[in-house]
Amino acid sequence: MEPFYALNPQWLRCDRFFRVHADSDSIVGFWLGGQFFDKTSVRAQLSPLYLTLIGIPIIEAIASWAQRRRVRLEERYDRRITESSATVSTDRRNFVLARSDIVAVEVSRRRSHWTLWLNRGVLTIVQRDGYRLPLIVMYRQNLDMILKQLAGLGYRVKDQAT
Repeated sequence: MEPFYALNPQWLRCDRFFRVHADSDSIVGFWLGGQFFDKTSVRAQLSPLYLTLIGIPIIEAIASWAQRRRVRLEERYDRRITESSATVSTDRRNFVLARSDIVAVEVSRRRSHWTLWLNRGVLTIVQRDGYRLPLIVMYRQNLDMILKQLAGLGYRVKDQAT
């Protein structure tokens, strides 16, 4: 399955941005960033400062740093994925959800107001112990394709009314 990008919203901590991979055994999320995970997120969240003359160079420096960090992490994960499957343990912020622990993947096609920019809806992974992991599908990704691939891997996908 092609990986997709998702944001895990947090009320009392920084959000977590993941590149999510799924196969017939598990769903794995590789952490790519927190509150600031790319140039767009930095500019949107710090927009009041961005509107000041002195704020523009500061925001652009932070945005460039966030983008470089994300590219560096993706390259590192790509190298390690091809080397071994023990990649997930490299960062405690990564997650692995075993297929046997996943009850369903619920989908809300309503775009989340959590993000000020483009998102495609929310996938909520419901686990056997009752824990629910919400993942806001970011950017212009094809939500129908993601759902089709998850269903093809044997996950129970529940599409909720919008």
